[in-house]
Amino acid sequence: MVGFDNFLFRLIYSFHMPLFMFLSGCVAKYGVSRSITGNLTRLVLPFLAWYLIAYLVQWATTGQLPDFAHHMMALHENPDMGLWFLWVLFLCHVFFYVMFQAQKVGKCLQL
Repeated sequence: MVGFDNFLFRLIYSFHMPLFMFLSGCVAKYGVSRSITGNLTRLVLPFLAWYLIAYLVQWATTGQLPDFAHHMMALHENPDMGLWFLWVLFLCHVFFYVMFQAQKVGKCLQL
């Protein structure tokens, strides 16, 4: 049964987060033109707050204050430790915002 559980786990995880990301794009209220700063507060701030909470919980459970710089580097090295999808969603917003702005500049340059 262990092999089946592993297969089922991998099957579910192969599509459920991409599906959630796709649905997030389908129901986006503000579209591509929303500002980067708005997405920073809406997506990145909760992402960073989660890591601060995890840092404090680690301190409370172990009794030792971990190295904050090392803990924050773990954020970059292992984004799957928490709310990684917020970071990925923010990067998608930045990418499409830049593409949208480039498209507007391209239209302005055409005669």
